[in-house]
Amino acid sequence: ARPLGVSRMVLVASPSLLAQHGTPAEVADLASFPAIGQGTLESVRPWAFTGADGELIVHHPEPKMVVDNIVALREAAIRGAGAIQLPWDSCREAVERGDLRVLLEKYPPMDVRVYGVYPTRRGMPAAVRVLLEFLEERFRSLY
Repeated sequence: ARPLGVSRMVLVASPSLLAQHGTPAEVADLASFPAIGQGTLESVRPWAFTGADGELIVHHPEPKMVVDNIVALREAAIRGAGAIQLPWDSCREAVERGDLRVLLEKYPPMDVRVYGVYPTRRGMPAAVRVLLEFLEERFRSLY
């Protein structure tokens, strides 16, 4: 595995969902807030936040929908299905357009380390090497 960079995470929801359910002010408010989840029904990825003292705060959403596709999650969030914690790069444009709003900014989500995983370095095709270099540069330019 080769470390490529860090992906900044954000908790987002649509303006229509916020108008209907209010805007959560604390991580504890998420317990009663509609959520969609990333993963499978057997294993939903928890949402991790950083508290005021740097402590880790973990929220286990109880989603009404679970998908393991970031694009589908973003689109469902835009349509008001629930809040979701996504990589910033996957929802930045939707936030800039006003389709999604970032929530709980005083509790920044924990960043996620991203790795390129490949079977072996020996005999690695040039295309794989170039792809890894491209992804590494992309992560550097994002953050």
